[in-house]
Amino acid sequence: MDAGAARQLWKGYHQQVCNALDANPNLSDSERSGFKEPLCKEVYQPLPVSQQKPVDIRAGDILPLRDDGVIYEISLLRRPETTLFGRAYDLSPKRFREDIGSIARTVGVAASRRGKARIEGPLTLVFADLSAVTPERLPVVVSFPVETTGNPSVAGFVVENVASQQVLSVDFDAQRDDVESTWRALYSAALTQGFTPTSRGYVVVHTRGGMRTEYQLVVT
Repeated sequence: MDAGAARQLWKGYHQQVCNALDANPNLSDSERSGFKEPLCKEVYQPLPVSQQKPVDIRAGDILPLRDDGVIYEISLLRRPETTLFGRAYDLSPKRFREDIGSIARTVGVAASRRGKARIEGPLTLVFADLSAVTPERLPVVVSFPVETTGNPSVAGFVVENVASQQVLSVDFDAQRDDVESTWRALYSAALTQGFTPTSRGYVVVHTRGGMRTEYQLVVT
């Protein structure tokens, strides 16, 4: 604390410190409150620019980017070459949120049973043109990465062979983030780091080892 730990940001601070204090059975209530008072009473800020190490996102560093009071931790990743089996939808965002579970099951069953393909990865929402998304309209392909030895073509569904792509990636926290600000942070990161953002993006819903939603913006 004397060295400034209560004022500095690192990846996972809240989970590593504040949540750990809450879960520590060896602390009394008064001890827990005493520790949390200086450590967990505020939103942590990045170090002053003069004290920060230069960030090289191309070398694997995480870029902390602030947007509307929220810090987004952005990484540069490379998506591998992938075959995506999916179905195109054009729904209102409200209906999409309500129906995404049944939609995903429909696509997964079609891929494995009718397309005879093996699902190889997490649910992947493909936005071919992010500029076409509006508050009333959500054009998206709900898909899964698959592996197949034949032709998994099924009427009403689409199969896309996607080359390896470079993406800027950030985890989405539904408790603090909103969709528009998350995409905006990725676009800002692209422009400030010398990349050219495209109109293509992905939302990847990871379920292994816990639920995690990742936003990815394709960049060149």
